[in-house]
Amino acid sequence: TYPHVFLELTDTEVNDCYKPSDLTIGKTINIYGRNFLINDCDLFTKTFYTKNFGVSNFETISTEEPRNEFSKMEIPPYNRFGSL
Repeated sequence: TYPHVFLELTDTEVNDCYKPSDLTIGKTINIYGRNFLINDCDLFTKTFYTKNFGVSNFETISTEEPRNEFSKMEIPPYNRFGSL
């Protein structure tokens, strides 16, 4: 006679799970509100995707940003303020 509460998954909640086809190189996935770019994978994952999905393009995506060249910092001449 006591009302029971059951948690049932709706269709949208079932579809929110990631499948192996969602986790390929170059795709962005959202985990806990943060976007993650998949840029590479290991040998086991490459073998799995080749065997199960026929994927053969595993080109790594570069995420390195170009470094800025900074000019050399020089100490200014003493102006009698502070200690030397």
